[in-house]
Amino acid sequence: MPYAIPESKRHRISTKIGLGTPLKNITEAENVTVRLVQQIKLNIRRYGTPKRPKGPRQGRPTKITKEMQEV
Repeated sequence: MPYAIPESKRHRISTKIGLGTPLKNITEAENVTVRLVQQIKLNIRRYGTPKRPKGPRQGRPTKITKEMQEV
């Protein structure tokens, strides 16, 4: 599994993308791959954030009600 990109680095990359900096310059300055910069750019275009939102919850829904949790 790939390592998680720190939020600060993700923010710097998205700022440079917004300023129109070429991908090659971003990759050299932030020490990341071109593919990562392309993926962040795509996520910004699709979702408005550099990180993709979490998917919907899966699995069987819980049967515990709020009253049960309070006890």
